[in-house]
Amino acid sequence: MADFTPQQKAVLTSTAKWNLVNAVGKTGKSQLLTRLYLNHQERPGEFKAIYLCSNSLTTKRVTDQLKRITGLDWSQQLIGTLAGIGFKLLQEHYQALTYERLPRIVPDSKVSDERQAAKFSASKLHADQDSLVFIEQWNQDFVQRLRLKNLASPRSLIIEATNLITRVSHAIPSQVRLLLADDLQDFTFDEMFALSAIQERMAKVFLAGNTNIAINDSFQDTHIDNWYPLVTREDHAPNPLTTCFGVGQDMGTFLHQLAAFNTKKLYERNPHFMSDARAQFLYEVLVPGPAVTVEVIREMEKHLQLGICNRLLGVVMRTINDARAMAQDLGAPCFIMWDKSQLSCSLDVPQKGVVVTTPYEAPYLDLDYVALPNCMQGYWPYQHERRLDNCRRQFLRAVSSARLGVAFLIPDPSNNVLVSPFVAEGCTPKLVTKTAQFAPAISRT
Repeated sequence: MADFTPQQKAVLTSTAKWNLVNAVGKTGKSQLLTRLYLNHQERPGEFKAIYLCSNSLTTKRVTDQLKRITGLDWSQQLIGTLAGIGFKLLQEHYQALTYERLPRIVPDSKVSDERQAAKFSASKLHADQDSLVFIEQWNQDFVQRLRLKNLASPRSLIIEATNLITRVSHAIPSQVRLLLADDLQDFTFDEMFALSAIQERMAKVFLAGNTNIAINDSFQDTHIDNWYPLVTREDHAPNPLTTCFGVGQDMGTFLHQLAAFNTKKLYERNPHFMSDARAQFLYEVLVPGPAVTVEVIREMEKHLQLGICNRLLGVVMRTINDARAMAQDLGAPCFIMWDKSQLSCSLDVPQKGVVVTTPYEAPYLDLDYVALPNCMQGYWPYQHERRLDNCRRQFLRAVSSARLGVAFLIPDPSNNVLVSPFVAEGCTPKLVTKTAQFAPAISRT
């Protein structure tokens, strides 16, 4: 274990049954879980462990890493999203769930009527629709309706995976005794509900993620009441991974907020914006107007030498529609994951240049740099946002996805447009950021 930090070694040698690894980005939690998985499941074959991922991109990276280590194909093991694992199990054991044949997979939207009918049926038996008993009744009624039609959807596959792993009448993968779950902060309510049931029959459990985000973030539909029982259980051994921070007391509250959420960061006392493509920076760039934004980003691409240095710049927009529009204006690829609404997707991830994305996808792209356009009041936060904290957390999630630098594209105050309060919250601008006029700064570098 020479390549692991003392914190990681503590997790690897833990004797606790249930382990909660509270980890920010870039602390090596995926590497850690991969080693735990290999220690238990030494080679592909009979299922001995489950490795849950939050999306297809993470799944591919885990299986690729395992292949690099062992030279073997791990694609058919129980590694992936809960829906993906449910599909793998269903291919072999659909008859145990009373399907006549392998069911046809359809989007969740195609079975919304069955979902609503199941909810109505469950409500007749259980009045409290927030209770776990009601949700379980609803789920089982839902999958039973799909079985009669020989259909399955991503949501139903999550339920069926739980049925096959936990129910005594099925218990198909009986040798599975280790459960690993990564990036838990991005699990939906359905996945969290299934996870809580699956972990009960495991001999050992390692749950990893940034619970600082998960407890407070409504971007996914996981309610806070579903997180507190998980992270406050006395029988969970807490294992924090925090050694990446490197944030000192003189660097401003803003960077401390980033560190608390997701960061390995990004600080240089006397930044020189883009004068050295190898330098780290956290920088404000004054943009004369929205029409100039595309030109600014193209100049960033040029002066950061993204193609030559094999670096990736993520332009992070607040919404999917905004990301698509910006990608079209830039002539750049737009990266959006759809894992939560369909079983799987083909992901072509750029390795260098510019990619446009949203705060949800940004942490999974291994971005070198992040550019945040429209850092102005009314966009960050959006003027009609119901909860300011939700927008703030997405902003921080985008910023902390960068490995080397962040450029905040702020408006020219002479246009009577206010800078986003997120940029200035609790920070000391002279220490943390440095405003740069767009044209002069670029021309000098």
